[in-house]
Amino acid sequence: VMVLLEYWVAPIPLVRFPSTAPPVYAWLAAQPSAPVIEFPLPAPETLPGQDPRYAYMSTFHWRPLVNGYSGYYPPNYLDTLDALRPFPSLETLERLHRLNVRYVIVHEALYDKADFATLMEEIKAAGGLSELGRFDHGTGAALVFRLP
Repeated sequence: VMVLLEYWVAPIPLVRFPSTAPPVYAWLAAQPSAPVIEFPLPAPETLPGQDPRYAYMSTFHWRPLVNGYSGYYPPNYLDTLDALRPFPSLETLERLHRLNVRYVIVHEALYDKADFATLMEEIKAAGGLSELGRFDHGTGAALVFRLP
């Protein structure tokens, strides 16, 4: 009985992911190569958040991705997550510039409706981000912005 308990594996819930590029990632694949960041970001204490999804989806466009997932979180990634919490403040936009980020993807479905509306108002007020389009990302809308 002890051996059976030792090797027993509970059912692991699986999440279905697309095997073809959702429109936002197909569009991104056709753009000049440049670093990308996807929001919402997880807080350091809630890792991995959506990072595994973002990492998988990056295989459709192969652009450098600020978000990452490997099971290990280097201190500079944790610092970046913490520094980007007040996005889209001037400081966070400057940090994204230092990271050479060109494309910012914001996933509407991953935010509370009111939080998303507030974020869009803040992005508009902050300036510095140009909206390039609204695309499907497989489970909802994604807005793509460009940093100059």
